[in-house]
Amino acid sequence: MLSFAQLKALIEQGRTDEIPNNKTIPNVLSVRRITFLPCHATHSWHVLQSAPPSESTVVPPKKPWER
Repeated sequence: MLSFAQLKALIEQGRTDEIPNNKTIPNVLSVRRITFLPCHATHSWHVLQSAPPSESTVVPPKKPWER
C-alpha cells in the first residue's frame, strides 16, 4: 500500500506504471470481446479486439404531446 506522498511522487515523476492496480481504460465506445492481457514489463493492461459502436434498437418513448 502506497502512502499519499508516495503516490503523489510517482504521479509527479510520470511513473504511473508503478502504481498498483492502475489500469489503462481503453478509449473505445463498444468492445466485441474484451481480452485483458497483462504486460509485466510495463505493469499495464492491453485490450484486444475492439468493435465499432452498435446501432440502438430501442424505440424512444413518446413525448406527452405525441400521445
